[in-house]
Amino acid sequence: MTHLEPMGGSKSVLNGIYTSHGGRVTHYKYLNEAVIEKMKNRVLLRYKIGLPSVTFGKGRDVETVLGGTYKCLHGKKKKKTTGWSSGHICTQIRVDGNDFEVLVWNQRCLKCHTVRSAEIDEERYISQICSKLELMFGLRESIRNVNEKKDTPPHITELCEGCMAGICYKGVYV
Repeated sequence: MTHLEPMGGSKSVLNGIYTSHGGRVTHYKYLNEAVIEKMKNRVLLRYKIGLPSVTFGKGRDVETVLGGTYKCLHGKKKKKTTGWSSGHICTQIRVDGNDFEVLVWNQRCLKCHTVRSAEIDEERYISQICSKLELMFGLRESIRNVNEKKDTPPHITELCEGCMAGICYKGVYV
């Protein structure tokens, strides 16, 4: 099982936000409880941290992307704030039986390269994770996304912890 440290301060512990993988991954326990609640009439799920990885495409690991914002305090007195948003937050879903785990890979600040966790778009998180779990459990067929691509800033591989771990599909092509 992966060792977990609460993310700085008691507020994070109360909100059910933890980090693992040396601070490179964030677990949003309170959002996964919402996923379980939303899926309860379709499949019995349990959230478990530390599930073994499965080779992509050959098991029950899938990747999706989430959106969110980041903030970083830096400088000598930690008074300068850098903020950025991302529409491509690498997210890995692992399933073992009815246990599931969601690993949200963190990003680094462009200015100081400190690893930061995102403030996640909660509605998108619940929707995306439920949708992927429905596919993984065979509760629905895949639907091709035909939405137009938004013009967004480039994905910076060196700042994405998912890319650094070889998980993020954006890192494969860079």
